[in-house]
Amino acid sequence: MGINEAARNFDVPATTLRRRKKNESFKKGPQGPSACLGVANENKIVIHIKKLQSYGFAPTRDDVRVMAFKLAEQLGITHRFNRQFGKAGYDWLHLFLARHPDLSVRKAEGVSLARAQGMRRKEVGDYFKLLEKVLEENQLFDKPGHIFNMDETGLQLNNKPGYVVACKGSKNVANITASEKGETITIVACFSAEGVYIPPMCIMKGKNKKAEFEDGLPPGSIVCMNFEIPSTSTPVQQARMRSKQVAAILNSEESISNKKSKQEAKRKISNKAAEPQTQKIKILKGKSKRVSRNLSSESEAGSISLHDSSDGNQSEEEYCRGCNEAYSTTKKKDDWLKCIRCLSWYHETCSDYTELCVPCSKLILRKKKPSKK
Repeated sequence: MGINEAARNFDVPATTLRRRKKNESFKKGPQGPSACLGVANENKIVIHIKKLQSYGFAPTRDDVRVMAFKLAEQLGITHRFNRQFGKAGYDWLHLFLARHPDLSVRKAEGVSLARAQGMRRKEVGDYFKLLEKVLEENQLFDKPGHIFNMDETGLQLNNKPGYVVACKGSKNVANITASEKGETITIVACFSAEGVYIPPMCIMKGKNKKAEFEDGLPPGSIVCMNFEIPSTSTPVQQARMRSKQVAAILNSEESISNKKSKQEAKRKISNKAAEPQTQKIKILKGKSKRVSRNLSSESEAGSISLHDSSDGNQSEEEYCRGCNEAYSTTKKKDDWLKCIRCLSWYHETCSDYTELCVPCSKLILRKKKPSKK
């Protein structure tokens, strides 16, 4: 069949058929401009994405946009990508996924590093070698009913609502559940290679086991509480036991009474130290009595002695520094105090201070008062 005959039979322009035959282009391509990176470069990106996924590092959508921008920059391809952020646009990403249907956006599942390392070629090979050795030693290749697999999983005790029949057009269709988030229990299941199941064991939270926990379980099932499971003693558990013993000793009545007695002794010592050093000196008239005391003040380290006028040795007459009243003719019943600065005597009521007379106190206050500039 010639070109003109094919054009008449299939209603295709003859010039189009001649151009296709000349360029050997027999595939139908998209209309409009082609991809800026080209088919070969986009295939390289697809291969790189699949390789990263096999290693457990599947790229995100932003990572793919960065790949396209860096590849275009390294190859010197003219593009209209965003140079400020160094990424290709969302439109390019959408068209890129449409041109390669073998790629799609999926929700990734987190895998821990320990689990990923356990699936390396060496670890998997060692596991199957050990399994082969065990099967040979116990002659289990032709006995699949003697090979059992055990695993544990978590289960929440909460009824999950399913599909219900409700009024059409309802916005909110609610179904009452036992709680917001059910309590998690552990199920230990074991079955053989022939499909024979052993009754499961349920490990529940708590200390006291109740009979209703076994309602509805398969015959032969076991329910255990997490406090009943024996566990080896660890350093953390030993430290906790020691802390409980120390707490019991510290909270005992004997320890509390000893602590209170020590605090009372400290309180008495502190009260004695806080007593004022200047004491009142009482003078009894009509008797020859000598009163003396030692001063601990920095201004006087000697002793002060008072003599009554009835004594044989006549002493000089003492006058009050405040009211100028003589000691021999005083009518006040107040105690007499001695100033630690000028060593003069005064009535207790003639001064507001217990260690200084009125003139000395005014002089000291005048010295302490700041001068006005």
